[in-house]
Amino acid sequence: MNQRLRSTGPIALALAYAVSAASCASAPMPTEELARAKASVEQAEAAGAAEHAAVEMKNAREKLTEAEKFAADRDELAARRAAEQAEVNALLAVAKARRATALASVDELRDTMGAMQEEMIDDTP
Repeated sequence: MNQRLRSTGPIALALAYAVSAASCASAPMPTEELARAKASVEQAEAAGAAEHAAVEMKNAREKLTEAEKFAADRDELAARRAAEQAEVNALLAVAKARRATALASVDELRDTMGAMQEEMIDDTP
């Protein structure tokens, strides 16, 4: 029996190594994270983030490019991290762009209200 264990030991070790290597090689790429990151960057661009959050947009685009490169290189973990960072940067860019748009709207409303108040003062007898 001892002889039998000795002869199957290397085979079992080789089999375990092969299964381990196959599982690493077949790790799923973060396609969902990449798609979300790409959609977030596109949403940020549509929201005018390039104008109002240029640094965040630059970071988002760079991280998305990195994520795509890592995915092409089959580096699942690095691709996932870069995609998540791209998404976060894009979401921050959207928030900053929306804030800038809202502040501009507030300024416009104040100007309009000021003009209306002046008209009301001028129209009073």
